[in-house]
Amino acid sequence: MALPTRDVFAHICGEIALASILTGAAVAVPVSMRVAEHAGALSSWPSLAGVFAALATAIVFLIRTATPGMHKLLPDKSKRSSLLFACSVWMLLSAAVLAGLGSVLSAITHHRGLGGTTFALVGVGVIVACAVIAVRSSQLLAKASQRTAIAWTAFGIACAAIGALVLLAVKRANADGNGAAALAVADAALIALLCIGTSRIRLPNVHKRIWVPTAVLLLVGIVGWGVSTLDRLAVAPKAREQVLLLSPVLDLIAKPDAHPKRLTHSPIEPP
Repeated sequence: MALPTRDVFAHICGEIALASILTGAAVAVPVSMRVAEHAGALSSWPSLAGVFAALATAIVFLIRTATPGMHKLLPDKSKRSSLLFACSVWMLLSAAVLAGLGSVLSAITHHRGLGGTTFALVGVGVIVACAVIAVRSSQLLAKASQRTAIAWTAFGIACAAIGALVLLAVKRANADGNGAAALAVADAALIALLCIGTSRIRLPNVHKRIWVPTAVLLLVGIVGWGVSTLDRLAVAPKAREQVLLLSPVLDLIAKPDAHPKRLTHSPIEPP
């Protein structure tokens, strides 16, 4: 029985499937290179691509679902562009100020609990202040912010700047021996950015009877293959440390001897 590719829902499903495949394949490249020493890059890439494609499917679906709601909430295209411009300025200012605040606190505060509390309290104020500044800047630059091209350019600049900050944080964390958490943040940021980009893919109606079922079936096959072969990473403890974002899933399917449980009591010494 042929898939109902004539309706809009099936068409959107094909676009979401294609976006998820592209996102999963792209994110899996740097991650598979990190685990190449422990699990092999070529053998781990299909598994990672399938799992990340499944995660991207949910994210892209949410973005595609939220887009019509945003259009109904703000039917004026210029207002949506102004909102995107303000969000871009807010993201850029917040990331820069919070990064500077974190560097200052890490240099002058030697107590982690006190430093973390101070960062959290001051960070809330910084985020609110940056939001006010971003809204005000969007109002002052109303003519420029209402242009779609300028708004998306500002968003791209903000994402590039935040990516540079994340890259510096990853390098610093690796130098300190605490790179797993920073890598997880970098992976999450990469997935989010790619999902935002690929969610804007719009395919023509030409030959949709072919590409819609092909994209959906290909996504199902990639995800199924990825999940079924994920045990290769699960049994490699050092590889799991390089993919902290998937560690809960890997821990669930890992073999018992891959990560032994801690002893609850001291072993009895032989007489």
